Amino acid sequence: MNYIEIKDKNASELDIFSKATETQLYNSGMFLAESANVIISALDSGFEPVSMLVEKGRI
Repeated sequence: MNYIEIKDKNASELDIFSKATETQLYNSGMFLAESANVIISALDSGFEPVSMLVEKGRI
């Protein structure tokens, strides 16, 4: 997995988290999972992460 450190809150790498609507995500077969329980459930169900936004200390 590639790690990209984001130092600018306007970085284009954050667009999927900040600019995409739920409808746009749904139509592309994606969704946002925020809580640990939802993330674990999604992983256990066979979903694969496309991208993750994680604080540096929690990687």
